[in-house]
Amino acid sequence: MGPLTCIEYLSIVLDTDKLEARLPANKVERICKFIISIIQKSTCTKRELLQLLGHLNFASRVIVPGRSCVSYLIKLSTKVKELHFYVNLRKEARVDLDKYIDCLIETTCIVAFFAFLRCEEFTVMNVDKFDPLTKLCIFDFILKTDYAILRLKESKTDPFRKGIDIKLFKIDHSICPFLALKRYLSIRHSVFGIGFPSDPLFITGNREALTRPFFLVKFKNILELCGYDPNLYNGHSFRSGAATSAGKARVEDHMIKVLGRWKSDSYCRYIKISPTSIKYAQQSLTES
Repeated sequence: MGPLTCIEYLSIVLDTDKLEARLPANKVERICKFIISIIQKSTCTKRELLQLLGHLNFASRVIVPGRSCVSYLIKLSTKVKELHFYVNLRKEARVDLDKYIDCLIETTCIVAFFAFLRCEEFTVMNVDKFDPLTKLCIFDFILKTDYAILRLKESKTDPFRKGIDIKLFKIDHSICPFLALKRYLSIRHSVFGIGFPSDPLFITGNREALTRPFFLVKFKNILELCGYDPNLYNGHSFRSGAATSAGKARVEDHMIKVLGRWKSDSYCRYIKISPTSIKYAQQSLTES
């Protein structure tokens, strides 16, 4: 057997091709399942809380922001002496767990970016507003060998609701929409079961459709943890950011229109031009 570029050592995957260390998929599934089981409770024993902390501390070896999300849980575990004593899981504990879930579940952000999605195309305003006839459902997702298909039943650029298939390919990068969706569905099925075809594709821990307010709160929490000003971003940032990134990568104009499903040149207003780029363009005028 020749040399390997990806091995699992002490339950951590070391990948020299992607230059990253990550948790194995089965480990991620087990942690997510344990977190959700705790979130759904109002109380738990000290033993259960310490088991959860053990999982989270191990995952923090490769998910560094996770360490900042368990401080309250550690303090909570010291409130009682015996392992069989119960502790109350107040709002602070749930916030810690929610932040950690945000670190583990990145699928929505990745898909929104690569699919040039508007926020309303993958979220609902309220859970009771979910309509399987117009919103993303499980049956709107098809997994192929090297790409996935998302079926948008309606969008701003599809006023007659003809529907459009968005292909998300498997790419050679640590941020891959195909692999993110595949992993998300695997975790979802292991925690909630297969579900019905008309169930929402993206759901929260209580099995309800992902809402716009919930998503934006989580999204801005992550931005703040990463050192970005959350006030500069909103639900449209993925579509705008994807167009800007495509422009910087010198993707041809017609391809940007295809990726973003634009019918006209209106996509140009989404591309953010930096002062450096403007300076370079003006400098180029003197050299022509």
